[in-house]
Amino acid sequence: MTSDTTGPDVSVSSTRGLVEQRTIEYIPADERHGKPWHVTPVWFTSTSNLATLSIGTIGVLSGLGLGWSVLAIALGSAFGTIFSAFHASQGPQLGMPQLIQSRPQYGYRGAVLIYVLSLFTYVGFSVFGLVLMGQALEILVGIPTVLGMIVSFAVAVTVAAIGYDFVHAVARWVSWAFLICFLVITIFGPSSLPAVSVGGDFEWKLFLAQAAACAAANLAWAPYVSDYTRYLPHMSLKSSFFSTFVGMTVAAIWIESVAAVVVSAFQGGDIVESMVRGGDTIFSGFGTVLLILGLIGTLYLVAMNSYGGSLAVLTIVDSFRPIRSGAAARIGLGVLIGAVALFIAVAASNQVVDAYSAFLTVLLYLLAPWTATNLVDFFWVRRGHYSIREIFNPVGMYGSWNWRGYAAYGVSLLCMLPFVDTEWFTGPVAAAWGFDIAPYVGIVAAGAAYLVFSRSIDLAEERRHIEVVDAGLSKVVQ
Repeated sequence: MTSDTTGPDVSVSSTRGLVEQRTIEYIPADERHGKPWHVTPVWFTSTSNLATLSIGTIGVLSGLGLGWSVLAIALGSAFGTIFSAFHASQGPQLGMPQLIQSRPQYGYRGAVLIYVLSLFTYVGFSVFGLVLMGQALEILVGIPTVLGMIVSFAVAVTVAAIGYDFVHAVARWVSWAFLICFLVITIFGPSSLPAVSVGGDFEWKLFLAQAAACAAANLAWAPYVSDYTRYLPHMSLKSSFFSTFVGMTVAAIWIESVAAVVVSAFQGGDIVESMVRGGDTIFSGFGTVLLILGLIGTLYLVAMNSYGGSLAVLTIVDSFRPIRSGAAARIGLGVLIGAVALFIAVAASNQVVDAYSAFLTVLLYLLAPWTATNLVDFFWVRRGHYSIREIFNPVGMYGSWNWRGYAAYGVSLLCMLPFVDTEWFTGPVAAAWGFDIAPYVGIVAAGAAYLVFSRSIDLAEERRHIEVVDAGLSKVVQ
């Protein structure tokens, strides 16, 4: 992108080639490629990871019955994915990464808060992923956990460095291996695993905790999703929505439900050991195959965090000083993001997995207001009509700081407080009811508040200005 106010630079070479050259700038029409279904394997593969396995055990290990745990997994995963899939549909329409699309709601500089919160997400998930991969490699090949983390870090940042097309291409092949193995587990697992009771105790607090963890895990992809749809040609919102929804939801429900069943069958062991034991009951060595596939999915998770983290940092820098960046900056920052996660993982590996559920809870609190304001603005307020050049203009029509986004975010936080239930604070409603629905209240509150605050926007004038300022920009046909 350029340092003036004429809009994003479209002269940088395309992603076609070994290493992706673009970063946060707009992707013009002549560089768009791919089909909607190409996105499905990306999310199927990246969601099929060791961290997702861990999420599926939260309900069962806390005392919730297996059947209720699986229902919570299904409802929570579907709910969280709805928002991520709607965000993914923005990519082909706007042709830019997800986070930078927050500028119309929060302002050119004001959106930095959203970028920082997303960095917290990127680093946090990478930390959990690296710890789990280190443990998995120790089981597979006998190397120390720390060395396994270092090896995993090196492979993941290499995948991130190559970029968009490589991630898509490899996922299309790897997802077939995941699909075959999931089918084997589903068909042969029930007769091979020790008998488990589908019934069991029900408690609202435990049910909602499992559902919230699943929702948070899939909603946490929201800051990433357009990063992996922005090169797609313009398509219907339905096509881009379902291409993400199917891959992410099917993988999450499938693998988390398998985890719940396996942990119920092998009580007392951790999820990695239980999956290996469970796979070996189907046929010898199948447990190792499952662990390897989980390792590959987790590598994708960390790679995508490094990739997304690099784009977030570049967007933060650009918010204060418009920059022209390329592959070198993206790769260097991706390595840095991964290295920070590696340092934290090595320093706190014993406490990381135990803190995972609390991390997901806080993440859902933080992401709920943003996802509501961004989606409401795109689908109900501006209805997809944005100026590409003004999003990259420091003194453009979206302003440096937009009070509407922040006001809606603040209203959301205030409305959530009575419903919050954490180790550090419990709101009065949560204390009386015994369970936490704060994120769901927050989404509704933020969306409603933003709708009210946006009534003062002169949308007709905005659209007239867009026609003028974006004239000559190579856009996809609307």
